[in-house]
Amino acid sequence: MIEKVYMENNGSAVFKCLKCGKFWPMKVSKYESLDRKVIIRCKCPCGHSQTVLLERRQWFRKATNLPGQYIQLVSGKKNNMGIMTVKDLSKDGLKAEINGNSTFIFNISDMLLLKFWLDDKRKSLIEKNAVIKNLKSNYICSKFCFQNDYDKAFGFYLTI
Repeated sequence: MIEKVYMENNGSAVFKCLKCGKFWPMKVSKYESLDRKVIIRCKCPCGHSQTVLLERRQWFRKATNLPGQYIQLVSGKKNNMGIMTVKDLSKDGLKAEINGNSTFIFNISDMLLLKFWLDDKRKSLIEKNAVIKNLKSNYICSKFCFQNDYDKAFGFYLTI
């Protein structure tokens, strides 16, 4: 399995050597604008060489399997609703599997009200407005529409 390394806003990434465990920074801004997967070979100061996948997402994406519901909003009115499973979650969006192959009812830029339950001790209910950014088979990828800077879902759930 190839190790993922996240690019930081300043165009650098911090690598961890799989042999000695040391961390070292490296400029990777030249890969920032590429529109494909970036797999690079890096060399630790100890001499060990390894291959890594350079992740250019803004936020860490956590794999999940959370139950939820969606409500499609058209002109501010509820149009369509159904069951989903949140497959991955980040601070600003999620990827969900729609139960049944019903993505033909969605379009990119559609607004949704998403409800899902965290697997924390409280089984917290999260409700977020979101816009669809990508569709594939029975999966939707959406970006949250934030109303304030703090959201209880991300205060504790995505702590690494």
